[in-house]
Formats: sequence, structure tokens, C-alpha cells
Amino acid sequence: MKKTICLLIFLFCFIGVGYGQFKYSSEFPVNFKINSVTIGQDENIVNVSGKTPEGKWIVKMTWTFTNLLETNGSGEYTAFGWDQDGENFLSTTVRGVWKRKGKVFDIKHFENGTDGNQLLTTGTFDGVHFGHKTIINRLKEIAQEEGGETVLLTFFPHPRMVLFPDDHKLQLINTLEEKIELLKSAGIDHLIIHPFTKAFSRTTSMNFVRDIIVNQINTHKLVIGYNHHFGRNREGSFEHLKEFSPLYGFQVEEIPAQLLDEVSVSSTKIRKALLAGEVSKAQHYLGYHYQFEGTVIQGKEIGRTIGFPTANIKANDSTKLIPKDGVYAVNVFYNNQTLNGMMNIGKNPTLGINERSLEVHIFNFDTDLYGAQLKVKFVERLREEMTFENLEELKTQLAIDKEMAIKELA
Repeated sequence: MKKTICLLIFLFCFIGVGYGQFKYSSEFPVNFKINSVTIGQDENIVNVSGKTPEGKWIVKMTWTFTNLLETNGSGEYTAFGWDQDGENFLSTTVRGVWKRKGKVFDIKHFENGTDGNQLLTTGTFDGVHFGHKTIINRLKEIAQEEGGETVLLTFFPHPRMVLFPDDHKLQLINTLEEKIELLKSAGIDHLIIHPFTKAFSRTTSMNFVRDIIVNQINTHKLVIGYNHHFGRNREGSFEHLKEFSPLYGFQVEEIPAQLLDEVSVSSTKIRKALLAGEVSKAQHYLGYHYQFEGTVIQGKEIGRTIGFPTANIKANDSTKLIPKDGVYAVNVFYNNQTLNGMMNIGKNPTLGINERSLEVHIFNFDTDLYGAQLKVKFVERLREEMTFENLEELKTQLAIDKEMAIKELA
């Protein structure tokens, strides 16, 4: 009853003066005359007509005002309009929201309407693993069938870095740069990286759908993974999206749990594998070798004295997950070259350094790398980090490690 009374006040304001001023199609103003009003229990319909200032176009519109979410003093509308100039005929559908401000009703329409062909998925996508690719491939499949364009919406920084800046203990599978490259290679047409701030974290699920998914991206269909949540305090769910979709004129599809279970991959599983040193298992989940990038820094240079010079690397991103301590067979990418080597992650107990370091010995390579950028890909774990009685024992073991690494990298 309340929404009907509110709308009646709005209608009487317009009927009293005979004309209403609207901005039509964001291109030219039209003075509309109200022709008829139908007040219903669930919706109120207003039929209007008018001419452009030059009198060239005759414009007619039917506005349907509703309050499907039963919000206080606000709701949504759909307007179908058509205009005619002789034999020329155009039509459009506009959706938006209305909000009561005293006796005045503020009407805001979505700039892009709902005639877009954007096919959207959204999430953090850390790892860009086979589970994520199941969603991406479904998105691409729909685009192929319906002629749309694929859009992926993700966020940076990671929400936990913003919400818990002093205690996030974040260990990411991908840096932002890696994620961009992986999504590009996955065949996404458009990648949107939305800044994640404390203010944005307070966005309600409805506002996220209305303002971003509909108004900014102009989404035709949204595809999400099973048990996807969004909005303030993760309040939004697939059930909310099913409620919002007819209201804002888009479709929504959830990838079934059983389909994702068949892939049997999650970012959590990948992190556990890496923290256990199981880089080959992580590679199986990811579909590519786990990697990190870093800068070569000054080291103790002890490796040179025993015939195994190493490059000490500082990871470029402090939130990047580094696998469990141990010795690994690796590929090293430097200056457009792909090189083979072995990496030690740990505290070098034999040398008594007691500070975790990342050191790589590159086979058959003798170049000053200080300050250079290296990319390291983990192929296989060779052994745990060990303590030796002296440097000679360490040298003997490193020779064995090198033989094992060469076999793994062959």
C-alpha cells in the first residue's frame, strides 16, 4: 500500500502541471504528456507521449514502476519507448531505479540499458587453475553460441590485504602480472581489474549487481562457480542473483558442484601441495609449472668456492607463496634464454646462516647476474634441505643433486 501511495503523489505532481520533463536516451530532452495511469497491486504503469524540441520525433513510452525487493521509499522500473519520424521508427528498453525524496521522485536509468552482449564471470581467480578454466570455458562456449564477448571481473589488491593489513598472512599463487598473462592466454576478451578498497568492501550485494554488473558492465549473462559469494560480508549468493536477474534484465548460470568436483581442483589444494613441496602435484592442478620472479641480490658467495656458484634471489612480491624448503630442479628464464638449474630454498644449516634464502645454481652458465630479473619455474622436488658435516660433503651431495636435476629436466 505504501508504494502505491508514494507513486500516486508522484503521478499527481505530474498530472497537475500536465507535463513532465525527462531526459530520453541520454541524447535529447523530451517533454512528455501523461496519457494514462494504471495503479496495480504489484506494479504501476504510466503511458506518456511527447515531441522533441524541434518537433521532429514523436516519442511514446510506457513506464512500469515496481518494488520487487520491498525496499523503503525506492524501487525499480522498466520503460519501453519508441519514436517515429515519418517512416523511420526506433525503439529502446530502459531499466533503472526510482527513489523518493520527499514529494519528489528521483529516477535514474542505467546508462547502458540491458541490450548488451557482455558475458561475465567474477572472482579473485588466484591460480587460474583448471577449476577456473571450467568457468572460463563455459563463458567462451556461451559467447560462441550467442555472439557475445567474454568479460572477467577481478579485484586488486586481494581483499584480505585491505581488510586485515597487519595480519593477512597472505600467500598468493599468482601475482597480478602473472594473473593478467594467464587470463590473456585463457582467451578472455576483456579483463577488468577493479580496485578493492575499504569503501568498496562495504558495497552491498544489490548495489554491486546494480551499479557494476548491470550499469557499468552491461551484463547479458553472468556465469559463476558453485557456492560463489559477493558483496559486503559475502552476503550475496546464487539465490540473490536469481532474485536480482529478472529485476535488472540479465541471466545467471551457476556451474554445478559436481562438474567442478570432477576437476577436483581448488586454490586451497594448490597451496597445500606447494607448502608440502609437491610441485609436480601443483603443476597437475594448475596446468602449468609453478613459478616466481625476483631480483638477484648480493649473497655470501660461498657456492663459488666449491664449484657451485648461485644467484640469490629476492622475490618481487612479498605475498607470493614460496614452496617448502628443499632442493628443486628448475627452469630459469633470463634475457630471453631458457636455462636449466637447481634451486635451494632454506636456511643453509651447513653454513650457519639461519636466514631463509632462495638460491639457484644455473648449469653451464657463468655471467654476472647481480640486479638481473629472473623467472624460476619449479619442475620437481629433489630432496629435503640437509645439514652436512663440512663443505666437502655438501659439494658431493650437490653433484648428486645436479645429476638428478638434469634427468628431471631432460
